[in-house]
Amino acid sequence: MLREELRQAAGSAATDGGDREAVILDGVALPVPALDTSAKRSALLYQGGRLQRRKMAGANAPATEAEPLPLVRSIWHSKSGYKNVTYNASEKAKKKPWQARADDHKSLGMFATAEEAAARYSRHLGPELAASLAAAVEREATPMSSQEALRLAESEGLTLETAPRSASSKDGERSQATAYKGVFAVPHGRRRFLARFHSGGRTHTLGCFHTAELGALEIARAKARL
Repeated sequence: MLREELRQAAGSAATDGGDREAVILDGVALPVPALDTSAKRSALLYQGGRLQRRKMAGANAPATEAEPLPLVRSIWHSKSGYKNVTYNASEKAKKKPWQARADDHKSLGMFATAEEAAARYSRHLGPELAASLAAAVEREATPMSSQEALRLAESEGLTLETAPRSASSKDGERSQATAYKGVFAVPHGRRRFLARFHSGGRTHTLGCFHTAELGALEIARAKARL
């Protein structure tokens, strides 16, 4: 109802030319002079407290579409391929089976395609966070190779300490020592190599990495900082 009232209020100015400001409502540019004070106030409330304005080349000029946000892919194997986008196979969700959720699991809506649901999640995050998270996922999907890690260690003047003998992890978890001291292969996960070292009576755990060489490189870096 509100949408129609606002559009009707703008109708009388639709044939006028010239530059003017506009309220953006549902992607449609409504000339500000065509809206009375009450309608402007209603538009402000409808837009969630933000009155969006733009300069129009003419009364019929369409609103400029917003720059599309990057879609955040999932680092796990999933049906959708996107983070926080799941498929609902129920008959009730037949037309819009893809659901987008916020990180607190709150539903962001149901959509016809996985891409639409992923776009809704990106809008929920906002431009900066969506771009940052999408880039982080891409880096995770294409990690540094073993050869690249070795070349990087050489360029930084670091030596990756080797330990050819087998050993078990101190905490009793199933793991296997690699050719590098302090780097253990763990049985599950995308990052299959745990890196840690002992110094000053303490154990320093640096995390898990995609390759043993990356783990050894982080150990060498950490020791160099001590």
